[in-house]
Amino acid sequence: CYVISKCFIEHGTPLLGNLLSTTVANKTIRNDDKILDLLNYTIGTIKCFTHSDKDVQLESVNNKMVTLLSLTITKLLEFDCSANRKAMILVQITGTLRNLANVDQCHSQLALSAIGKLCDIFFNPEFSQGKELSLNIARLLSKVSLDYRCAEKIVKSGHIKSYLQSMVLHRESSAILIRLAFIL
Repeated sequence: CYVISKCFIEHGTPLLGNLLSTTVANKTIRNDDKILDLLNYTIGTIKCFTHSDKDVQLESVNNKMVTLLSLTITKLLEFDCSANRKAMILVQITGTLRNLANVDQCHSQLALSAIGKLCDIFFNPEFSQGKELSLNIARLLSKVSLDYRCAEKIVKSGHIKSYLQSMVLHRESSAILIRLAFIL
């Protein structure tokens, strides 16, 4: 959490700044590739730790991991890098959020901070080629769509008609198709 917060969201701490930048002619140059690699590996590690351990999931939710990951999504979407690079990290984030969604308290945090963003990402043409990202988002949204607050955010995202159209688009991918039907 510290790495995500300080390195990516705040671009802070001298230690991380020194590790992730180079000084040339008295100018500090951030190495964005290193930052993105560190972010991807960190979130991937968190995803692995939260995969099956209910205590870790609960502790992560209680420590506002959902909010932190939602902030990370916002920053990542603003970051100047390729859509493929963003999608790689979003796959890790959505996988982690899906793991955390096993904890009921997570649903209110998701409804407040992440559901609308995830709906927008699902329909963003920039990420339309990413089947893994689409599947992860569909898995997460279908998992939390039975929670009233999350369902309300899905409806308020304004994409209900788009979900129907996506069913046609994803007719070859039964995994995505089934989850889209469940969301609806």
